[in-house]
Amino acid sequence: MSKEGSTASTLVRAIKKPVLLIKYEWDEEEKIKCLSDCREVFKRPIIALDFSEFSEKVVNDAKKFEELIEEVTLIHVVDYGKAEELERNINNTKVKLEEFARLFNTVPKIEVLMGVASHFIYLLFENLAL
Repeated sequence: MSKEGSTASTLVRAIKKPVLLIKYEWDEEEKIKCLSDCREVFKRPIIALDFSEFSEKVVNDAKKFEELIEEVTLIHVVDYGKAEELERNINNTKVKLEEFARLFNTVPKIEVLMGVASHFIYLLFENLAL
């Protein structure tokens, strides 16, 4: 198991374009709490979801700024499963991303990639036109 934040750390070091990472922490009552106010920061967020309990929190926080969002992309990188399980894992991932997509009033783009999460997210960011 990788240590917490390793994908985010790799991306921040590698990406040469502006990146918004929103830091979350646990408070004393074991609740997830956002440490940043990003209402004015993004118009085209790429929301990388790992389907942990943080994923729903991240989507709900992004929705708070939905009137500012012009385009949203939801992504997940499938980096688990044996070769014979990949197709099923990809299809399950699409279903989960579509569930998250329904939470938005706009229709998000959905990206399902295979491989190392930080590598593919990096490539996605590098190919964006700002």
